[in-house]
Amino acid sequence: DFDGTIVIGERPEDSTAVVEIDTASVETKTDMRDDHLRSPDFFDSERFPKMTFRSTEIRPTGGNTFQLVGELTIKDVTNRVTLDAEFHGYGPGLDPDGPLVAFFSARAEVDRENWDLTWNVAVETGGVLVGKRVQIEIETELQLQQ
Repeated sequence: DFDGTIVIGERPEDSTAVVEIDTASVETKTDMRDDHLRSPDFFDSERFPKMTFRSTEIRPTGGNTFQLVGELTIKDVTNRVTLDAEFHGYGPGLDPDGPLVAFFSARAEVDRENWDLTWNVAVETGGVLVGKRVQIEIETELQLQQ
């Protein structure tokens, strides 16, 4: 579950994004893993029910691509994140008779330990159970409002 507001400016650099994600809604299709992610070992959803991204800068990189720079807050820890993003155009959304939508995608790789998400356990064959690097991938349709 998430909520957000994206404001598309006259110039791309004038655009802003604020997105909140309900940490209890994170789903991996494995109940035991989902429960663990919601526990104090990871997101601690009872104490920190939301993670938030707030843009601070948009850098055009050519054509329909740009970097979306912002602050990602998880468990009251805030770090800067740069997402490589692309605008894919406007068109009908899931409902062909519905309002016009804008299509975007964005990606970044982060070190989860930068947000105090440090739980891990050694595995018998060597190494650890959970990797430090996390891929963030976003595919979105934004309903346009005037």
